[in-house]
This record gives sequence, C-alpha cells and structure tokens, in this order.
Amino acid sequence: MDATKHLDDPTLSRDSLPLASLPPPSLPPKDTPPPSRGPNPLFTSHSPTHTHGAKPSTASNDPEQDAGASHTPSLLWTDRHPCYPHPNQHVPLTSPLYSTTRIIRIPRDWMLVGDLAPTFSNTYPEILSPWVSEQDFRTLVQKLNDGLIKAVDPWSIRNWLDAFLGLATGWIWEDLGLTSARKGIRQVEQMLEDWNVQRRKAGSDGDDELVRVIGLRKTAYMTLDFQIPDPKIGGISSSAEQLVSRPETAHRPPIAEDVTASERPDRGS
Repeated sequence: MDATKHLDDPTLSRDSLPLASLPPPSLPPKDTPPPSRGPNPLFTSHSPTHTHGAKPSTASNDPEQDAGASHTPSLLWTDRHPCYPHPNQHVPLTSPLYSTTRIIRIPRDWMLVGDLAPTFSNTYPEILSPWVSEQDFRTLVQKLNDGLIKAVDPWSIRNWLDAFLGLATGWIWEDLGLTSARKGIRQVEQMLEDWNVQRRKAGSDGDDELVRVIGLRKTAYMTLDFQIPDPKIGGISSSAEQLVSRPETAHRPPIAEDVTASERPDRGS
C-alpha cells in the first residue's frame, strides 16, 4: 500500500501511519513577514510618563531636553508634598490656633543611620522662607540629628554600660532616669524649647510668635513639625469640613447597627 492509499483509508489513524507515508509539513513562503505583535499592555499602561496622573510629555527636537524631562518626577499638590500645610493637630479644635496656624512636616531620613536612631531630612521646604531661613533650618536639623544619634546609639560604650547596670539592678537604673539615652533625649527636647524661645524673642510681629517647633514626643519621633501661620495657599478644606473627623461617613444613611432595639421588628410576630 503506497502513501496515497494510506492517507485515503478512513480506518487508519494518523498515529498508526508509518513516518515515510506522512506528507512533509507545509512551510510559509520565504517572503512572508513574521506576524506583528501589538504593544505589551504591561508596559504601555504603566509608562513613566503617566506616573502620578501626569500628562504625557510631547517630544521635542532636542534629545537632551527630552532625556531630562523624562527623568523629572511630577509632584502633585497632596499631603505628601513637602510644602503642604497640614491642619494643626497639636491644638484643640476649638482653639484659635487651629484656624490660624498650619503644620509643615519634615519626614524621617532613613538613609543616615537606618533605624538605629530617629533622624530627619534636611530638605528645606521653601514655604518656611518667610519665617525660617534655609541656614537656620539646616543648622537646627543637623544639631537635632547629631543629638539623637549620640543619645540612642546602641553601639556606644555608655549605652552598653547602662544596659549592664539596668540588668544588674533589675532595671531600677533606668527607672531612675540615669541612663545616657534619657539624658540625651532631654537635652534634645530642651534644645527645641530654647529654639522656640529665641524665635519668640527675635520676632518682630505677631506672626513670628506663632512659629515654633513641636516637641518630638508629640509626633512619636516620626516627623519634625513646624507650626507656622496659615499661608493661605489652599489645600485645606473649609472650617465646617474640618470639624468632621470622618467626612465620608458624616452624612451617610443609617445602617442596621444604628437601629435601636425598640425600632427593630419583633421576631416573634
């Protein structure tokens, strides 16, 4: 039986045919171009030009200008902006300072010593320029970081000695406040208070008296807060909305948990 008879016989399957009887596979013509692939959605939908909701930039004839523009991050005016005026959460809602002052938050800088000590960024927010100069700001942050690193450095000999004395005395040494870490923290807090006193003495008008640094204990050493007069640049909602701690649930309809027992239908009826 030749190859054509094998192929025409319906009782035989392709797997049972000998290899010599199978026809050669059909190949595309040599001039046929390969199939084109469309854009990969994993890369087109998350391109750097659309990061943070920024509009895609138009290409120019200057390649250097395009290269610099592609690496320039777009920073929106949100509460993560370094110059964003936050509401003053360190005063009561009924205090006049809540409506006349704002907070500029200096974040932690984890690149200095990691998590061995709380250190803060020395990036100067220009919104402080009417009240605190860049030199004064950097000097304060430098002294603050140096004092905190010296106070809580876990590898210093004095802190090792304090740990041994605390273990030997059943932690009474630490309860009495005789450790170097507590002494260094008190010195840092006193330095901030002295800075506030000097600012009040050097102030020429009423706005300068409102400028102060919030104690680190109130921010849990997570941010360095500067209290400044309200710069009136937006970003804060109206006073009526500020009094609502959760505006998204302030005017919601009542749910099942809000219905009292008297209003619920009797299950026995």
